[in-house]
Amino acid sequence: MSTDFFKYSKYDDESSGTYVDGTDALAGNADQVISFYHVPSGKSVYFKAFITSFNETYSSDWASEKVYGRVDPIYMFKNTTRRIALAFKVPAASEGEAFENLGRVQALIQFLYPRYSIVDSEADMPAQTISQSPLVRLKVMNLAQAESSIERDYSSDDNFSYYKTRHNPNPKWGGLLGAIGNLNVEHGLQSDDGSLAVGKNTILPKLLEINLEFNPIHETPLGWNENNEFEHLFPYGVEIADTSTKSAAKEVNDEGASDSGDGDNQANEDESIAATQAAIKSLGDIEW
Repeated sequence: MSTDFFKYSKYDDESSGTYVDGTDALAGNADQVISFYHVPSGKSVYFKAFITSFNETYSSDWASEKVYGRVDPIYMFKNTTRRIALAFKVPAASEGEAFENLGRVQALIQFLYPRYSIVDSEADMPAQTISQSPLVRLKVMNLAQAESSIERDYSSDDNFSYYKTRHNPNPKWGGLLGAIGNLNVEHGLQSDDGSLAVGKNTILPKLLEINLEFNPIHETPLGWNENNEFEHLFPYGVEIADTSTKSAAKEVNDEGASDSGDGDNQANEDESIAATQAAIKSLGDIEW
């Protein structure tokens, strides 16, 4: 039995199309997968999206300068960084899937290592040097994807329908570039799930748990342009109708209505005061 890293992707020629259970159908047909692409080797690996945790942290770095006589320091913006903490489970419904899962996790571990090149092949002891760092592209459906893959569609009037059909699970084309900071693999041998004894001195974990930290490297500048549009619909690709103009118009109308109401109230109050003053004046003309 050979390990099929591409089993859950219909976008690769290596896809076998063999289904084990209902979750395979969700992964293979509905593209509910987590995918990784190793830039140096060009290899990909896919996992079913049994996500237990997906957390993002956005940190803005500011340089502060204290000035004599000023209560608050002067702040100069430097950059904003993004960190992703991802945790997911890799369950097995059969011995074959347990074997394949172990192979997929093995491939992901190998993605943490760089590409080497031989400096002098004719030397007695050829030296090696790192020729390519182990950069990875991560694709977590529509939650983690390359900013270049979420451009605006100016020809579509129905943004939601377009949003539901635009996502490609292939991390090579739509994956978010970055570096995996650390990777933790829990084999679950001590838990109730345990393992499968498939041969002498050979076991396969029934449930693997992966925890990793991912440091994105954005490939294009991120920020607001001169038209007050944020580039690339970062980070989730969602585009909703711009209600700022309508809101501004509503505020003007509300203010106008409020002014009109205040004017009517003021007019009624003035009439009441005038009537009271006329009544008091008429009392002075009465003879007792």
